[in-house]
Amino acid sequence: MTSDSQPGRYRVTLRFTADDNGPAASGYWTDPHTAQRAYRSWIGTHGSTTVRIQLTEQTARRSLVLASWTRSTGEVTGCPRGHQRAGSG
Repeated sequence: MTSDSQPGRYRVTLRFTADDNGPAASGYWTDPHTAQRAYRSWIGTHGSTTVRIQLTEQTARRSLVLASWTRSTGEVTGCPRGHQRAGSG
Protein backbone atom coordinates (compact mmCIF):
# COMPACT_ATOMS: atom_id res chain seq x y z
CA MET A 1 0.00 0.00 0.00
CA THR A 2 1.11 3.58 -0.47
CA SER A 3 0.97 6.57 1.83
CA ASP A 4 -2.14 8.75 2.01
CA SER A 5 -0.22 11.74 0.62
CA GLN A 6 0.59 9.96 -2.65
CA PRO A 7 -1.99 7.29 -3.39
CA GLY A 8 -1.19 4.63 -5.95
CA ARG A 9 -2.89 4.28 -9.27
CA TYR A 10 -4.95 1.23 -8.29
CA ARG A 11 -7.64 1.50 -5.63
CA VAL A 12 -9.56 -1.24 -3.87
CA THR A 13 -12.73 -0.06 -2.15
CA LEU A 14 -14.86 -1.98 0.31
CA ARG A 15 -18.29 -0.37 0.58
CA PHE A 16 -20.35 -1.58 3.54
CA THR A 17 -23.73 -0.78 1.98
CA ALA A 18 -25.16 -1.16 -1.50
CA ASP A 19 -25.31 2.59 -2.15
CA ASP A 20 -22.41 4.96 -2.81
CA ASN A 21 -23.19 7.04 0.28
CA GLY A 22 -22.48 4.36 2.88
CA PRO A 23 -19.26 3.92 4.85
CA ALA A 24 -16.24 2.58 2.97
CA ALA A 25 -12.60 1.62 3.37
CA SER A 26 -10.02 1.97 0.59
CA GLY A 27 -6.45 1.03 -0.12
CA TYR A 28 -4.16 2.26 -2.90
CA TRP A 29 -1.40 0.38 -4.69
CA THR A 30 1.03 1.29 -7.45
CA ASP A 31 1.36 -2.29 -8.72
CA PRO A 32 -1.72 -3.73 -10.48
CA HIS A 33 -0.92 -7.32 -9.44
CA THR A 34 -0.68 -6.36 -5.77
CA ALA A 35 -3.97 -4.46 -6.03
CA GLN A 36 -5.61 -7.49 -7.69
CA ARG A 37 -4.42 -9.75 -4.87
CA ALA A 38 -5.78 -7.30 -2.29
CA TYR A 39 -9.12 -7.14 -4.13
CA ARG A 40 -9.44 -10.94 -4.13
CA SER A 41 -8.36 -11.13 -0.50
CA TRP A 42 -11.01 -8.59 0.52
CA ILE A 43 -13.67 -10.65 -1.23
CA GLY A 44 -12.56 -13.68 0.77
CA THR A 45 -12.39 -11.91 4.12
CA HIS A 46 -15.15 -9.30 3.89
CA GLY A 47 -17.64 -10.65 1.36
CA SER A 48 -21.16 -10.60 2.78
CA THR A 49 -24.67 -9.83 1.64
CA THR A 50 -24.34 -6.07 1.98
CA VAL A 51 -20.85 -5.18 0.74
CA ARG A 52 -19.54 -4.12 -2.66
CA ILE A 53 -15.83 -4.46 -3.41
CA GLN A 54 -14.29 -2.68 -6.39
CA LEU A 55 -10.91 -2.50 -8.03
CA THR A 56 -10.44 0.73 -9.97
CA GLU A 57 -7.66 2.35 -11.94
CA GLN A 58 -7.29 6.01 -10.98
CA THR A 59 -5.84 8.66 -13.27
CA ALA A 60 -5.97 12.43 -13.18
CA ARG A 61 -8.86 12.39 -15.66
CA ARG A 62 -11.00 9.40 -14.67
CA SER A 63 -11.68 6.39 -12.48
CA LEU A 64 -12.15 3.14 -14.41
CA VAL A 65 -13.73 0.12 -12.69
CA LEU A 66 -11.62 -2.94 -13.53
CA ALA A 67 -13.57 -5.42 -11.38
CA SER A 68 -16.51 -5.32 -9.01
CA TRP A 69 -17.99 -7.90 -6.64
CA THR A 70 -21.24 -8.24 -4.72
CA ARG A 71 -22.77 -11.41 -3.33
CA SER A 72 -25.82 -11.06 -5.59
CA THR A 73 -23.92 -10.50 -8.86
CA GLY A 74 -20.61 -12.19 -8.15
CA GLU A 75 -17.58 -10.75 -9.87
CA VAL A 76 -17.95 -8.52 -12.90
CA THR A 77 -14.70 -7.71 -14.71
CA GLY A 78 -13.89 -5.07 -17.26
CA CYS A 79 -15.76 -1.81 -17.30
CA PRO A 80 -19.48 -2.52 -17.34
CA ARG A 81 -21.55 0.19 -18.95
CA GLY A 82 -22.30 2.95 -16.48
CA HIS A 83 -19.39 2.09 -14.19
CA GLN A 84 -16.87 4.52 -15.63
CA ARG A 85 -16.88 7.82 -13.81
CA ALA A 86 -15.34 10.67 -15.72
CA GLY A 87 -13.54 13.19 -13.58
CA SER A 88 -13.65 11.22 -10.33
CA GLY A 89 -10.63 10.00 -8.50
